[in-house]
Amino acid sequence: MNFIARVELITVMKIIDNLIPIIENFCLTLSNQRTEPKVWQKCDHQGNSYWLTFDPITGLSSYFCNEKEVRMWLDQYHYSQKNR
Repeated sequence: MNFIARVELITVMKIIDNLIPIIENFCLTLSNQRTEPKVWQKCDHQGNSYWLTFDPITGLSSYFCNEKEVRMWLDQYHYSQKNR
């Protein structure tokens, strides 16, 4: 496999990897079977970790650079659920 084909394959694989949680969230939102937040830990092409979150109630997704930010988001999510 030549270099260009390898780069294209890696790019397609990254796109698919990023689309899977989006599609999953869309399906879960349509089915309305889950109400708890969803969190994924991912790595970029340089090996740096980042987190994606999804709120099935609002349908909003968020991006966080570290686990502390995710925990703060989850605490806020839990607090806001108590007040609904």
